[in-house]
Amino acid sequence: MSSFQRTARHLLLVTPLFAAPTFAQNSTLYFGIDNDSIVTTDQDYTNGVFISYTSDFDVTPGGFFDSLPGTHFDADPTGNVLHRYNVEVGQKMWTPKDIESPDPVQDERPYAGLLYVSSTLYSIAPTEINSYSLMLGTTGPNSYAEEGQKFVHSIIKSDDPQAGTTRSKIR
Repeated sequence: MSSFQRTARHLLLVTPLFAAPTFAQNSTLYFGIDNDSIVTTDQDYTNGVFISYTSDFDVTPGGFFDSLPGTHFDADPTGNVLHRYNVEVGQKMWTPKDIESPDPVQDERPYAGLLYVSSTLYSIAPTEINSYSLMLGTTGPNSYAEEGQKFVHSIIKSDDPQAGTTRSKIR
């Protein structure tokens, strides 16, 4: 079993852990796929897959968020401000226009991949929305973008991408 298959299996195994909290009030579990197969071309941003969980949270007076500098996450006794958090795990891929060429083409985007986890806090008031985000991830071979793209292309019977040949390695 390849490391890509092991990673995919582990992600699928932890997915149910995110499903249980979705029964909480005002929470959402979302699975998304971006793919350029609709326009039948690979070029620039070509694919993304992610799972996201969003839910409300309360800011208690004197608590951690209430003690932060600024007023975006202060406790709101009026109930006019909604506080939400989001956690997302995903993968994004970029490709050159000619995916069958074993060599990079000058002035074209190289193959690239990103495997990431992100977290965002939102403060939503009637007149403004503030957010703070943190994203951690890895690029290059550790993103498994090459394996992911070849897997998708084998399913949709599309051209075989040449990211793993000669100098066209995933960055």
